[in-house]
Amino acid sequence: MNKVLLVIVLIGSQLMTGCATSVVPMATKAESAQIKKINAPDDGKAGIFIFREDGPIAIDKWHFRKRIWIDSQCIGTSSANVFFYIQVEGDKSYEIATESLFTPNRVVLMLEKGKTYFFEQHVQEAFPYPSFGATTIEQVSDKKGREAVSRIEMAKLGGC
Repeated sequence: MNKVLLVIVLIGSQLMTGCATSVVPMATKAESAQIKKINAPDDGKAGIFIFREDGPIAIDKWHFRKRIWIDSQCIGTSSANVFFYIQVEGDKSYEIATESLFTPNRVVLMLEKGKTYFFEQHVQEAFPYPSFGATTIEQVSDKKGREAVSRIEMAKLGGC
């Protein structure tokens, strides 16, 4: 009986947490809408979108906050269903990384000026200790990135 009650409480808390507001600093809706137009980056720059989609039910967003770096500079801390956008100098190699305890968590590649790149951060739950979940980051297609960004909101840079 106690196990059944525990399962019901856990499922209920997951449902309620999925509707909670983000625990990271967010950009305004207007700023987010402007960036979602996905215009070409400024002259000489490459655009980088890093997004995380956890779906409508996300267990305890506080524990799932994960920092993201570009060349060892923290650009922000993600939570469920947010994206970051930043422009960097084009035609240079960059390391895009996310914090994780157990898994490879970085991508290194040359970013061409004038292009926009999309990276998806994945946080796998490690029940019953969600803060210890494995986190990875991978480059995704333009189509997948645009679709994901259109469904979520932009977080502010910083807050590391």
